[in-house]
Amino acid sequence: MTAIASFYSISESGNKTLSMISDSRISWIFPNGTRETYDFSQKIFQLQNSLDVLGYCGDSFFCLMNLSQIISYLNNSTVFTNSNSFLAKKNMIFKILEDSLNLYPSSVEQDFTIYWNSLIGNEFYSHGFRYLKKNGILKDKKIKFPTTMKWVFYDGSGGKYYFKALKNLNFEDYNFSRTYFKALVDIIESKIDWQTGGPPQMISIRKEFNDIQSTSVIYNGRFYLHGIEDQLISDPVKVEYRDLDFNFYTADYKKRNNYTKSFKRKMNLENWRNSITKTSS
Repeated sequence: MTAIASFYSISESGNKTLSMISDSRISWIFPNGTRETYDFSQKIFQLQNSLDVLGYCGDSFFCLMNLSQIISYLNNSTVFTNSNSFLAKKNMIFKILEDSLNLYPSSVEQDFTIYWNSLIGNEFYSHGFRYLKKNGILKDKKIKFPTTMKWVFYDGSGGKYYFKALKNLNFEDYNFSRTYFKALVDIIESKIDWQTGGPPQMISIRKEFNDIQSTSVIYNGRFYLHGIEDQLISDPVKVEYRDLDFNFYTADYKKRNNYTKSFKRKMNLENWRNSITKTSS
């Protein structure tokens, strides 16, 4: 599984942004009970010719294989790119996913949900496409978009702790983008879910700039972009640089601000994790 979430933010200057965030870990459980993980897989993806972002949680084998193909196709589709209708674009994605499932040679191993964030015209949208293995049916997962700065959705084996992480960060009183990002980081760093790990990923649709911006995040002393080490210095127009505390950086690791002391947790990470696991047991 994974931890995936989305949040809608409004800056002090009024700029509106819709962000999708995720960890980078994919995991396997083998028949003998052995667990394996890989911490550097891309889980959220942007389209190149439209203001659309896709991400997933659940069956990694099906989602990774098919999402890359679907995105490549949609990047070349003038019908999808030029559409100004949420319903039309939603139906296109649904039909392609449904066709992929029908052509798949064996049953999908796990449930999955593919999430879609979009800016169409002057409106933000968020929607999910949910596949349940037990009945083999793909269904729409409607998401009510918030009217104020707030989380939009959260999901996955680690994502189920997202709201609790937000509450521990006092998000009601500290309603900032960095709080929503830090909640994901806390899930990763607390190791509360063995299937959630690796560098955080973030892709944001920016309304005022009418563009998409990715975030390269410092993890274990190196920048990572979409799960891969950012060794070649990404375009600073398309990519911003931050650390795990959401501090801005330059591509050569110079810190530009300091949010680190602004987080006001109710409990430190160890106590928070222990309180969650104790409640769950």
